[in-house]
This record gives sequence, C-alpha cells and structure tokens, in this order.
Amino acid sequence: MIESYNCVPSPESVLIQQEDRERMFKVLNMIECRVNNENEKLCVKAVTKLFKDIDNLELLNKRAVFVYLREISGLNPKQLSVAMSNVRKHFREITKNNEEYRSMFRMM
Repeated sequence: MIESYNCVPSPESVLIQQEDRERMFKVLNMIECRVNNENEKLCVKAVTKLFKDIDNLELLNKRAVFVYLREISGLNPKQLSVAMSNVRKHFREITKNNEEYRSMFRMM
C-alpha cells in the first residue's frame, strides 16, 4: 500500500521548479551565443532538446543521457565529449558570476 502512495509536490515546489527550468533555458541560450565551434553548437542544441523533452524520456542513467545526446547531435562520442567539456566550462563561468543562476540546483 505504501509503495503505491503518490505524493503531490507543493505548489511552491512546482513554481520553483518552473522558474529553475526557465533559468536553465536562459543559461543554455547564453552558452549558445558564446560558443563558436559547430560541434559545441550542436551539443548545446541537443542539451536544450533533452531538457525540453525531459518529462517524456525514460533516462535511466548517465550512459543513457550520453547516448541520447549523441543521437540528437549527430556527433561521435569523442566529439561530443570534447564539446560537452567546453560547454560545461561556459556553464560554470555563467553560474559562478551570476547569483540568479547559481541557485538553480538548490535542494528542495
């Protein structure tokens, strides 16, 4: 009986999640404007698509996410890995220098 119990998040939690999601898309747009390399642009577009479709995906682990990003972007594993490293650098820089984006992944 306990296993089948569903808990509905509070309205406040839902609102915070929506705001964080909007912030994430803003950050992804900022990164897309910063990158010059075509592979990095494909990577950012793939990550954006992943976040847009996140509620409809059956992503079980990190490997599944990587495979999904690889399929969307059309990059081989090495290209995607290099592009993701550069995108992560931009993400860290943006979140480090802006309080609004630094709080995106706070625990609820």
